[in-house]
Amino acid sequence: MNPAGDFIERHLNLHMVGLIDIRKPLPGSERLHRHRFWQINLACAGEIGLWSQHTRQRFCAGDLLVVPPGAPHYLDYSRCGVYRGLTFKFDLTADHTPPDDEFLLVRGDAASRRLIAAVTELCRGFLPQALETPNREFNVPAGGMGHLPLEDMLWGVLRYYYLARAQHRSGGEIFFRLRELIARRNGAPVTVAELAAEAGYSTGHLRVLVRERTGEPTKTFIDKERIAIIRNHLKYTSLNMSELAARLGFCHLLYFNKFFRKYAGLSPLAYRKRCWQEE
Repeated sequence: MNPAGDFIERHLNLHMVGLIDIRKPLPGSERLHRHRFWQINLACAGEIGLWSQHTRQRFCAGDLLVVPPGAPHYLDYSRCGVYRGLTFKFDLTADHTPPDDEFLLVRGDAASRRLIAAVTELCRGFLPQALETPNREFNVPAGGMGHLPLEDMLWGVLRYYYLARAQHRSGGEIFFRLRELIARRNGAPVTVAELAAEAGYSTGHLRVLVRERTGEPTKTFIDKERIAIIRNHLKYTSLNMSELAARLGFCHLLYFNKFFRKYAGLSPLAYRKRCWQEE
């Protein structure tokens, strides 16, 4: 008998949790595949490759991936250095037709990082055994009640980022797209005009959209997205400052330091030292 009576409404049935902890590239063949269940991946640290039918992208710390049933995808660990992430596989209790047959990649921001931290803590509290052995799938007992808070959190993630996005294509999804376009440059500069052209908007229209959503100029939005990418480079790579500045498109180390300090409040080197000390 269900001790909670009829008050429990299960939106999804979680059947697998896995902690992926990669310290060096893993050999493997690049192979797109599909499956019949839903999958959510949360990138906690580092980065790996992510393949769709058409492109290869980067799946980085703070990113969130929703893969609906039937969507072709491939997570590539063959070129990564360090990567740590969580994966969840589940079925929905109701018939929710995916908005399309492609996965959704949400680029990391402050909100997604807080969400990943919250989901990790729920796993640690309600399914600690799933985190004890990295790189192995933990099968969640069917019908169990102890992991309901985790299921509810995943349902919220799915509903907010994926199922509802068809109703908000004029608003939220464009920012997913903009972040994706900026992230593809891996921190290199992009002008407002270039970003608008790639996103399929006029420069003026894009400026209005970004201003209405963020209250800031589009250039500031781009710069802050670049800063988030640069933070990952500083935290998870060993490139020296000159090498990193050159890779990010800065013609001089002085400009790189000035740009980073403007938004982060400290130099790139000081930020790296602080991150490494905390670890």
